[in-house]
Amino acid sequence: MKIISGILKGRKIEVNNKLEYRPTLSRIREDIFNILLHNPNITFDKKNSNFADVYCGSGSIGIEALSRGFQHCHFNDIDNAQIKKISLFLKNFPNLNYSLSDNDISNELDQILWSSFDVIYFDPPYEIKLEPIILQKIEKIKNQAIIITETSHKIFEATQSTYNKSYKNKFINFFFANELKKL
Repeated sequence: MKIISGILKGRKIEVNNKLEYRPTLSRIREDIFNILLHNPNITFDKKNSNFADVYCGSGSIGIEALSRGFQHCHFNDIDNAQIKKISLFLKNFPNLNYSLSDNDISNELDQILWSSFDVIYFDPPYEIKLEPIILQKIEKIKNQAIIITETSHKIFEATQSTYNKSYKNKFINFFFANELKKL
């Protein structure tokens, strides 16, 4: 899998095809960042923004965010082997600002500093019910944060997403945290 754009463009991220996670396809990653960085309804300064890649798997979304100029990215995956693989890749680029954890975010007592992120990308295994997890964390997330979800079905249908796009078997949704706090 190759990084699409930015300072790391063309670099290859090693992906173990035998694992159960499904890396986000490059065309979907491109769509996500085009929406995030060019949609008139979504405004923020990426050079001063912190990104979180939760359920990061290969880390492709977070690495893409760093490559495109985000100030910092936090990678989290419960699979410590994946976190180690991402760490090995990122150690080749000492100017990048990142942190790593292997927290189980379904646990209310996870150690993630949710209030420090401007953009949070959730891409869990599709069998995980994401809505209760996000709602459990939502009060810790800053109001103006952008929450992006990748799921196999529509979520938070009681609120209007800022932007959504469907693919064959997945839905990408963009929400503002302050809208989800109203639920």
